[in-house]
Amino acid sequence: MGVAAIATLATFLVRSRWEVGSKAEWVAGLGALSAVVVALWQTIRIQKQAAEDAQEAATRLRQELDAATDRMNTQLQQTRELHAAELDSARALARVQRIHLWEQEQKQAITQVVRAMHQFSDTVPELWQMAVDISALPTREERGRAFRPIDKKIGQAAKKFSIEADMAALIIDDPQVLDTLRDLGLALESTVVQTLAVREKVEAGQTPNIPQLMAQQEAMFRAATSALHTASIRLRTGLDA
Repeated sequence: MGVAAIATLATFLVRSRWEVGSKAEWVAGLGALSAVVVALWQTIRIQKQAAEDAQEAATRLRQELDAATDRMNTQLQQTRELHAAELDSARALARVQRIHLWEQEQKQAITQVVRAMHQFSDTVPELWQMAVDISALPTREERGRAFRPIDKKIGQAAKKFSIEADMAALIIDDPQVLDTLRDLGLALESTVVQTLAVREKVEAGQTPNIPQLMAQQEAMFRAATSALHTASIRLRTGLDA
């Protein structure tokens, strides 16, 4: 529009009779002015285009930054979720391993109790049988001295059983198994009491009725063994379920 105005003005000057300098000078001046106006217009247009391009570039950069931030946040969230899942899996595995170890400890404890019980029940009759020969010794002092090793061996076997039973009671939480362990402890105490009675008779020079004592002791431990076997099966079944 500026160029058209200048062209109109130039036409007017050429056709008019206004004598202010030569027409050639005015035309040259108008040409120069037109060149300046065109250059100015091009500059403004270039600057406007540059501003639009800069704004578009800034918008595109902002969109890319937002997209990058979203991707980073998504990746971070996925990493957190993966880490949490791995922690949960590790905790679950550790819990299963602890339970398995605890189960194995309970089974091992029962095995140790059974072994100690059999050792005790096998030791007592053998030692009681020796008491028959001891009772034939001539003096009370000799009989008491000869019976001391029997006391010692029975005491050692009873102590080993008590230790194993107490250790098992600390690990096992099944009420039936614990009741069986207590019954076994009572059977052991009864056998120790019977051993003291045997010693008193031996020291007095009397021959104890060993077959009767052995039958009582065998029946008692047979019942205890059966109860422990049942309890151990219950324990294994409960742990393996």
